Amino acid sequence: MACADRPAAASERSEFATFVGHSPWMPTFTASDAAEAFDSRVRQFEMVGGDLDREMGSLRQVSDDIGIGEVVRVCELVAMADGRLQPAEVQVLRDVRSAMGRPLIGD
Repeated sequence: MACADRPAAASERSEFATFVGHSPWMPTFTASDAAEAFDSRVRQFEMVGGDLDREMGSLRQVSDDIGIGEVVRVCELVAMADGRLQPAEVQVLRDVRSAMGRPLIGD
């Protein structure tokens, strides 16, 4: 999500870290851990040239553990973290929601 409007912004990293740091589904995962995981995932995504199918597979695996709603919610929060929803972010949100079985109304 954070790479949709390239490059990933510090506000997106912060939003993800805060969300994960306060989420009950990973009580031992701190905001600092989440920020490091975010940075690592962004680097991996950029190294493989932005393989969206691979990322969707990863999101599906995470959703099996924490629930589809949580995955969609954190994607939406990251997309809006900089206060602007870019067209590329809207498209990725549509793709994520569709892949998770929660398409936007009208899609």
